[in-house]
Amino acid sequence: MSNIKYLSDTNIFIKLYHAYLDSTELCEEYVKKYTLLGFVEPVHHEIKRTPNVNYDKKASIIDLYDQLSNQYEIVYISKLDSITKQAYIREMNNLGYLDYTGKTKAEDDIGEKATLLISHLLEIPIIHTDDYKFIEYVEENRNKYPDAELITLNTVLQNLIPEDKKRIKVNRDIEMNDSYYNNKVVEEREMDRKLKQLINTYSKS
Repeated sequence: MSNIKYLSDTNIFIKLYHAYLDSTELCEEYVKKYTLLGFVEPVHHEIKRTPNVNYDKKASIIDLYDQLSNQYEIVYISKLDSITKQAYIREMNNLGYLDYTGKTKAEDDIGEKATLLISHLLEIPIIHTDDYKFIEYVEENRNKYPDAELITLNTVLQNLIPEDKKRIKVNRDIEMNDSYYNNKVVEEREMDRKLKQLINTYSKS
């Protein structure tokens, strides 16, 4: 854990996954470029809860995350030293998170708040985030977290894609493909619902 230099929130990995419809190349480049990358446990569970959508030409986001697991580190709360763990649990409870690991259910902003707190407690100041509500929260609480250094998706992309024209296109494609992905999630959930409804209908007849 002491080797971690950067912490990332959930949105960065997911948005890099959406850079291309037929390739996971940018996620792979991300974990290679930032070799001392870490995800706190609630972020890990958020990524693992991301709805799976089947693509013809690339792995699902959860499969990809698992495939790259030897290139990042997960900060498990149970592995923190006792003093750090107590401080983390106390503050997360104060913020309203009783399940401070984020394992049992999805909760708003738990990944970002846990990342910020671990960043402070373990003195890992650099956080990659694409959540502008979270950025505002950090700025409003600078007295508590004076050393937090927030790196946005655009800055990450500048390091991964030096060419301005290509980077601008990728930024645009991320937004477009993210929308495409969300639509596919809705479609697949609707198909599952109809299939279950059909099975129930026939099982009763």
